[in-house]
Amino acid sequence: WRVAIRNHVTRQRPMLGICVGMQWLFDGSTEAPDHPGLKLLPGLCRRLTSKPDALEPKVDETATSTVQNRPIHFKVPHVGWNSLHLTRRSWLLDEVDEGDQVYFTHSYAAPVTKNCVGATTYGIKFAAAVERGEVGGVQFHPEKSSDVGLRILSNFLKRMS
Repeated sequence: WRVAIRNHVTRQRPMLGICVGMQWLFDGSTEAPDHPGLKLLPGLCRRLTSKPDALEPKVDETATSTVQNRPIHFKVPHVGWNSLHLTRRSWLLDEVDEGDQVYFTHSYAAPVTKNCVGATTYGIKFAAAVERGEVGGVQFHPEKSSDVGLRILSNFLKRMS
C-alpha cells in the first residue's frame, strides 16, 4: 500500500486520510513506534494527554489539563462533537465556517504544524484537519459529521474531478 499511495501522491492526485488515515500521513505515532507513517507530513502523533510531552496515560484513563489554574478532566478516547478552529484557507474546508461542529472518536492526535488547516482543543490543541498540496486529512469522521462532513467530502470529490 505504501508504494501505491506514494505513486498516487507523486502523480499529484488528491488523497484524503480519515481518522487514523490522517495519522498515517505523518512521520509516525507513539501508538505504534516500530511502524513508521507515510512521512507525507512532518510530525509525530501522540496519545491525547494534558501536555504534549507528558507520559502517555494507560488506555481509557482520565487525563487532566489546566484551564485558568483549575484542573479539568477529560476521558480518553475522545468521543463526541467539537468545534473547528480554522487556521488558514483550505480547499478541503472550503465553505466550512469557524466553529462548525464535527464528530470525533480517537485517542491519538496529530500536532498543529504549518500543514494544519483546522484545529480542535480537547485537553490540548491538536490538528483536526491538515492539507499539503493534494494531500488532505481529517481526524474526525466526516461521514458522521452531518452537513459539515458532507461539505468536506464534497470538496474532496470536486478536487478529484
